[in-house]
Amino acid sequence: MSWTALWLTVGTFAGGFSSRFGYMELLAVAVFAFCCGIAGVVGQRGSLNGMLALVMFAIFAGAPESPINNWENAGLVALGGLVQVCAFVVPVVLFAPSSLRSARSQVVPFMVRMRVGFDLHHVFFRHAVRLSAAMFVATYLSILLEWPHSYWIPMTVAWVSKPDRDGTDYRVVHRFIGTMVGLLVCTAVIEVLGMKSYGYSVFIAAGVFTCLVFVRSNYSISVVGVTMVVVGVFSLNGEPLAETLEYRTLGTAFGCLISAIAIMLWMERSKEQAT
Repeated sequence: MSWTALWLTVGTFAGGFSSRFGYMELLAVAVFAFCCGIAGVVGQRGSLNGMLALVMFAIFAGAPESPINNWENAGLVALGGLVQVCAFVVPVVLFAPSSLRSARSQVVPFMVRMRVGFDLHHVFFRHAVRLSAAMFVATYLSILLEWPHSYWIPMTVAWVSKPDRDGTDYRVVHRFIGTMVGLLVCTAVIEVLGMKSYGYSVFIAAGVFTCLVFVRSNYSISVVGVTMVVVGVFSLNGEPLAETLEYRTLGTAFGCLISAIAIMLWMERSKEQAT
């Protein structure tokens, strides 16, 4: 959990920092995406941390300027991570300290796993190269189009890209379906029922609940919840619903398309699966 907090903090700071340098952001996102992709060689947790860090990078690299500076954003993320770590570690240290020692003794040295990963034929090395290229294209497209919330394109790429084709195809299909269903739900509830300000709180809370309940069991339903939260927050802040629906649809479609094309590049002739 401490590593997750660190990766999220680094992604937040690196994304916000790179956004200051215009098209140099493209080089930064390519390098950072490669690092996040190759992180999978250390295990499943490494893959998760890399994905989350890249999502944070995409958000803070493309989000509009805010009164909170880059250091403050990273500090707030780090503080939230510290609270989570303390909430998890303190009870374990107090009541089951032996579990920490046994888990640590089973870990393969970090550098050993990294050396294995830097092989042209390793599934995560190829994934890192594809992810780097996909994020470069997605970020360039977001800069070129200058849409509101154009960071949704690289953010979608970060969410759906997996080391294997089956995993990526699953994520792409369910991300798009979940987003479309979520937008239909948002239209029905917000536009048709005439949502008032107090109703947004209930709607957003329902989205958070849906996302958390289904995040492990059904990705498409979880995405429905995420879409409800995003659209609800922007609508509450006064953004026209039609604008949010249009750009959320386009951003998701472009991100999914880029990921679907990228996963077909530089694959082994035989079917690869990430282990």
